[in-house]
Amino acid sequence: MNVVVYFRSRPSEPDASTAALARQVAAVDVWLTERGAKVAETFTEAETGSPSRPVLGDALKACRRHGADLLIATTSAIGTGTRFDRVTDRIGDVRCHALIQPEAAPTDSEPLRVVVYYRIRPEEPEASAAALDVQEAGVEAWMERRPSFLVASFTEAEQALPGRIAIERPALAEALRHCRTHGATLLIGTSAPIGSGPVPAINVLSVPVLYAGFEIPPPEVMPLPERTPQGFSLYFRRSATNRLPMYLCNRTDRAITDVELAGTGVTTKLQDEVTVSATSRRRLDRLEPGCCGLIDEYDLMTDGDGLLAFVANYTDADGARRRLNGLLGTDVGAGSLIRLDA
Repeated sequence: MNVVVYFRSRPSEPDASTAALARQVAAVDVWLTERGAKVAETFTEAETGSPSRPVLGDALKACRRHGADLLIATTSAIGTGTRFDRVTDRIGDVRCHALIQPEAAPTDSEPLRVVVYYRIRPEEPEASAAALDVQEAGVEAWMERRPSFLVASFTEAEQALPGRIAIERPALAEALRHCRTHGATLLIGTSAPIGSGPVPAINVLSVPVLYAGFEIPPPEVMPLPERTPQGFSLYFRRSATNRLPMYLCNRTDRAITDVELAGTGVTTKLQDEVTVSATSRRRLDRLEPGCCGLIDEYDLMTDGDGLLAFVANYTDADGARRRLNGLLGTDVGAGSLIRLDA
């Protein structure tokens, strides 16, 4: 296995940055030895607090040049910076491996008092159950890493009200009351959407807030979103990250099978010369009418800087092989619906 290693530093905090890099190098050496992997190239991101990661874009390009996987040396926070959260097993067409180093033990001797806030979506029971499992595991892992005392936990059953865009959150209001009464911190299980639900708008300033959960995988199949055009289209589902799950929508009256989708990107943003690279090649066995199936992930930091051309080949209900085409510009955003041309 060949890998491109992506290290992270924080120049504004040199002591913490040096210690973090030493931990990353040691962890990478162990990982490489255990798997017999070889390093094709290494890159180091100098984090400044900006969400932009230009060096990550360079590392992904190197992965495509070498046919290598990406090895993220750490997801842990460096100094007073933020964690590199919500890392999946792929970024675009590049397979990823992420290492997590143990965080330094907190210096506070007094356990942190926390009120935990979970979210579920009863109208999608399977996605809801999976999301709750992720949140509970994240909270458990978080509380194992630092001394804490559970004051109470609350679970919000998210349900959109008729004629309302926002979701009322009585469980959140109760959780906040407990935080204020007991001098506790609100520990949120996840900020990710559940099933086909929206990204939660949780803006809390009255009490300290922390997040425990990892990213919840998007559902493989969902009902069609509102305003889906007739025929076939691409839908970019909202998420809590810069990566938008991309779905193929089937608003026809018949199922399609053996769907193969390939994409090619053209970019000039992250380097001086124009680069053309295959960005995706995914497959769906079957897509029923009135549904959309997960086919890829659109990264706003790397895919959103040029043009992306998509071609989908599929078999229709009569057994004929068909073809769809789509071209995406730089204006793709969360919630976009792009119709594909036959």
